[in-house]
Amino acid sequence: MAPRVRARRALGTVVACGALLAAACAPAMREATWNLEGMSVEDALARLAERSREVEALAGEGRLTLVDGEGESTVLRVALAARRPDHLRLRAFKLGQAVLDLTVRPDGTWLWIADRAEDARGALLPEQEETPAEGEAAQSFDARRLGPWLWAALWPRFREEVPAPSVMVLPSSYYALHSSAEGLVDVGGFDGLSLEWILDPWTAEVRTLRFFEPSRLRPERVRLERYREDAAGRSWPQRMVITAPAGEIRLELESVDLYADPKELAPRAFEPPSRAGRWPSATAP
Repeated sequence: MAPRVRARRALGTVVACGALLAAACAPAMREATWNLEGMSVEDALARLAERSREVEALAGEGRLTLVDGEGESTVLRVALAARRPDHLRLRAFKLGQAVLDLTVRPDGTWLWIADRAEDARGALLPEQEETPAEGEAAQSFDARRLGPWLWAALWPRFREEVPAPSVMVLPSSYYALHSSAEGLVDVGGFDGLSLEWILDPWTAEVRTLRFFEPSRLRPERVRLERYREDAAGRSWPQRMVITAPAGEIRLELESVDLYADPKELAPRAFEPPSRAGRWPSATAP
């Protein structure tokens, strides 16, 4: 059964805190359609390309769990807005009070954390001086990549002027797609990055995305679960688990609005609060 949509309540909370989400309420989500006949590799890639053109922005609310490298976790209520390819805004609340505000844009990243939620900082951004040596893992998850990773995981858009991603059929019958970052429209600035998608052959939905970097000992991974489908047939995973060498970010969305037109988001959705501190862009030279 589809989760209860609570977009109106979320909207009231976020508008009161800064007009993060647009004044629109999505129809109830339902279980994603299951195609028992499966799809050929060609049909799955075509469906993936079709889906990438259906969603340009999204907004939702739910629960965020941050787990640092020591295994310590912080659980927060969250409101999220994202616009393709590289805009993201996340506001988190604890006991009804705003405790965290993260804004990711191409020109920089802004982060504000309340004193009582300061333990969440290490799970989101590295120290500004931290530059891992080759072969070493970063000491914290870098949330500046959340925007590009979100689109790469959900609705990857491949460049037409480069070779199509290579495909392998796994023993489980799932498809494994491989591509370099240069082959993607929405992942820029990550030189040398390679990606692997595990694709459900029955629904063409992404179940896992892994990022490989030469400077990292282990890949970073996004796991996608509990897909739902809206009235327009657009599917969305209610649960995303992002795993990096230094910890985890778990995002569970209880309601979501999907937009074909990014202008449906509030005009000031990606303007950070004045009290937020600015970080350089993760993709800046």
